[in-house]
Amino acid sequence: MIENFEKYIKGLSPELQEKARECKTKEELNAFIAENDLELPEEALELVAGGCGTSTPKPCSHVSETTIESFSKKDLLGRIVDYYKKSCNNCGAISYYRWNDRERYPTEISEGEYNGQKAQS
Repeated sequence: MIENFEKYIKGLSPELQEKARECKTKEELNAFIAENDLELPEEALELVAGGCGTSTPKPCSHVSETTIESFSKKDLLGRIVDYYKKSCNNCGAISYYRWNDRERYPTEISEGEYNGQKAQS
């Protein structure tokens, strides 16, 4: 558990605190809350192991990224280059990528490069 989670469970009995700490996913914590007729804010649910979005986030692999914006433009040689802005559904991190048919995988780029290319398109 992330240390910030402790502030949400400090009012529970020691037994319930221990059971809450054993929850590994948001779904497990939701089931625990329902079984024990408890109330915890959504923010607390985000702090379980595997969750992110705190000032001291757990590592996140960004497996659940979602494209929230994209555009295409031609490079100086007339080839199409695609640009993507993606947000992680777990931790909210935003990443920027460039991809074209000459690259096997998208290349991560800076927000400044993304915005500069977008302004020129």
